[in-house]
Amino acid sequence: DNIQHLKCLAGRHDWFGLGSRIIITTRDEHLLRYFRVDGMYKPAALNENEALRLFNLKAFNRETVPEEDFVELAKHIVGYAG
Repeated sequence: DNIQHLKCLAGRHDWFGLGSRIIITTRDEHLLRYFRVDGMYKPAALNENEALRLFNLKAFNRETVPEEDFVELAKHIVGYAG
């Protein structure tokens, strides 16, 4: 999310060959407008079940919480992350 970093990494379109795709991930649309990107994709937000499943996969390496004690905590964390 830093303009200077992006300038150093992908400052001009002619630095890349024909057909190259440069993927920039950021929440800062100003940054994308500054670099006049060719297109933007806004992914849909996860619903509560999808978010909880993703959290469990990353936190516990499984699709469900390993112990019942963690269910409410996991839901609270996912809700806080928004």
